[in-house]
Amino acid sequence: MPFNNRSSLLLMAFAALLAACGGKKEAESLVRPVRSEIVTGGASSDSATYTAEIRSRYETDLSFQVAGKLVNRAVDVGATVKKGQLLAQLDQTDQQLGVDAARGAVPAAQSDLDRARGEEARFRDLLERGLTTRAQYQAQQTAVRAAEAKLSQATAELRLAQQRLGYTTLRAGEDGVVTRVMVEVGTVVAAGQRALSIARPSELEAVFDVPDGRIGEVKAGSSVLINPRRR
Repeated sequence: MPFNNRSSLLLMAFAALLAACGGKKEAESLVRPVRSEIVTGGASSDSATYTAEIRSRYETDLSFQVAGKLVNRAVDVGATVKKGQLLAQLDQTDQQLGVDAARGAVPAAQSDLDRARGEEARFRDLLERGLTTRAQYQAQQTAVRAAEAKLSQATAELRLAQQRLGYTTLRAGEDGVVTRVMVEVGTVVAAGQRALSIARPSELEAVFDVPDGRIGEVKAGSSVLINPRRR
C-alpha cells in the first residue's frame, strides 16, 4: 500500500517520540539515591573537661575583735542569714565588769570637776576683792582643766568598754549564706580568729582546677559549658 507524504510525516513523528521516551527512561535509571550530611570541624581537639567548684564571688570571713569563750553559736553551715542577725556569742562576764567599772568612774570624775569649778569661782571672787593672789587663782584654773581632762578620759573609757562588750556578739554584716564554721561552743576564741564565712549567693562563679601544663590554653573570652552535678 503506497504511503503518501502525510503518512510518512506521522511515522517519523512517532519514531521520534519513541526515541525520546526511551532516552528519558535510560537517564532516569542512572539516578541513585544517597544520604548526605554536612560535616563541620570537630571541637574535640579544642576543648577539655575539668572539674569546677561553684562559689560565690563575694565571701566574707567574720571574726571576734576580742578574745573569749564561745557560749553560743546560732547558725550552722548552709544557714541563710539576714543583715544584723546574731551568729555567735562570747562570754560577756569580763567585758561587763569593765563596763560597770568605767561607768562608775564617770560620776566620780564629774563630781571632781564640779568641785574644781566651784573653787575656781570662789578664788575669782577673792581675786576681785584683793583677798588672794593671781597665782593662787591660776592654780584653781589649772585644777579645773585637769578635772575636765579626767572626766573626758573617764567618758572615753566607758565608751571603749561598751564597744568591747559589743564585740562579744558576732552579727551578720549582710544578707548571705553561711559557707564555713570554724568555731565550736566551749572553745576559747582569740581576737581576729576566723569564726564563720558568709557568701552572697547573688553572684556566683565557677572555679576550675586546670593542670599546670594546660594553663596556657585557657584564654579570656573562651566559651565554657557547665554541667552541674549534685554531690
